[in-house]
Amino acid sequence: MSFNIALSGIRAASQDLAVTGNNIANASTTGFKESRAEFGDIFASSLGSTGSSAVGSGVRVQDISQQFDQGNVSFTDNLLDLAIDGSGFFVLNNNGEQSFTRAGAFGIDDDGFIVNNSNARLQGFSIDDNGNINNIAGDIEISSSNLQPETTSQVNLEVGLDSREAPPQLAFTIPAARIGDIDAANTTITVTNPQGVSTNLVLSTVAGADTAASISTILNNALGLDSQVNAAGDVELVLDEGFSLATNPTIAGAPALDISTTTAVGIGFDPLDSNTFNHTTATVIFDSLGNSHVLQQFFIRQPFDPSNSPPTVPNSWQVVVQIDGENVGAPTDPLDPVNTATLSVHDLFFTPNGALNEIASDDIDIVNWTPLDANGQPLGAVGPLPAGAPVGTESSNLNISLVDSSQTAGDFEVRASSQDGTTTGRLAGLSISDDGSIFARFTNGENRILAQVALADFANVQGLEPIGNTGFVETFESGVPLIGQPGSASLGLVESGALEESNVDLSEQLVNLIIAQRNFQANAQTVETADTVTQTIINI
Repeated sequence: MSFNIALSGIRAASQDLAVTGNNIANASTTGFKESRAEFGDIFASSLGSTGSSAVGSGVRVQDISQQFDQGNVSFTDNLLDLAIDGSGFFVLNNNGEQSFTRAGAFGIDDDGFIVNNSNARLQGFSIDDNGNINNIAGDIEISSSNLQPETTSQVNLEVGLDSREAPPQLAFTIPAARIGDIDAANTTITVTNPQGVSTNLVLSTVAGADTAASISTILNNALGLDSQVNAAGDVELVLDEGFSLATNPTIAGAPALDISTTTAVGIGFDPLDSNTFNHTTATVIFDSLGNSHVLQQFFIRQPFDPSNSPPTVPNSWQVVVQIDGENVGAPTDPLDPVNTATLSVHDLFFTPNGALNEIASDDIDIVNWTPLDANGQPLGAVGPLPAGAPVGTESSNLNISLVDSSQTAGDFEVRASSQDGTTTGRLAGLSISDDGSIFARFTNGENRILAQVALADFANVQGLEPIGNTGFVETFESGVPLIGQPGSASLGLVESGALEESNVDLSEQLVNLIIAQRNFQANAQTVETADTVTQTIINI
């Protein structure tokens, strides 16, 4: 009996030495979890025996349990080194076999998959085209293909216009119905130049001449004036900055000249002359081939005269849009075979509180843009939407939103500017957030989420079976893996550029080594003593 008890102690001490030695050997193994030998006594009993007189039968190792407490986190220079701060395991796929680990030393293989040093693939959640997370875990692949260009379809701009600004020019209209009366009365208007010198202009023509065209010619011959006859037969007149209308006589019960509520299209505005607009701002946009273009918006304060007939509207502006210095307005003739672009002019109205009146203001839609190169030649990129094209046909049409813009007594400012187009982009780098989201950074400035690292937890982590290479597999005792996003439920967060060190405490293990050695020697001494007693009995 004594021999068997001592031998069981030697076996137990030997296993304890093995466990301690394994812990010491893996003191520098990333993600390693130390083990502990747990012992129980062996007690043999028979019918009629009593506990007070029974003798134990030795010791046995009941379990080798893993200790899953957190190891120290050390930081590295490798972005794909990952550490879990809290509970959970990385999920791996090794040729179809699922395993779990706390060791986060990962890299990218030649196929673009994130793998560990055993070539097992890290599992994560994929992202759909809308940026939504797919809750089915799979291999995480980092594609090195170029990011395809996207045509700009939406430009968002938030500006602050200065309500103290005066119109850069004054625009007037002589309605076609009033031109005959003005001509017959030899109507005279007086215009004052910036130096205060007044000039009288007689708006009359010779018999048989085109009245509207003749009056326009008279105005054009005056310094600082510019006019034209529009399609409706009205004479449109613009006064340059510093010029003013000194007299505007009444003809047939109405002023000879009406203050225009809009800048005369085609005259007055000049993108190269800053005196013809109040403010301008530019936004870089992209065509379907990824070529960049400059979309420029010119803001023009409109005049307000409540005495005019009809009265003009207060707090009104115009915005003129050009792309690469070219007009992008819809053609005046819908049957125009070359789709000739016109000046793209849109009205903006603000409330008395300075907020943009979105209902009254025009929608700023660009529907006639053909992308051109530096020489003014078509690039071959997608252009305007052809007439009769089915819904969903790709085009260069885009919308400009000025939501949240305002008009107050403050200097002009651009508070926000964005657009949804991109040029071609190459993968420039990666970043991983603490929720496991993997972001790709491209050379075109875009950032895209590629995937999200998956973590797993178990009802009983002590039930996991170690398989080597700091990996574990599920067993009946562990329960099924509960796979989710880092930071959800009981799962911890992910630290990028860091590794979890082994949780082995070398000082503690060296003490355990001494204890296991003494236990082994003591049990060996028991064998020796039992042998001496046996020899004595035999000698008797």
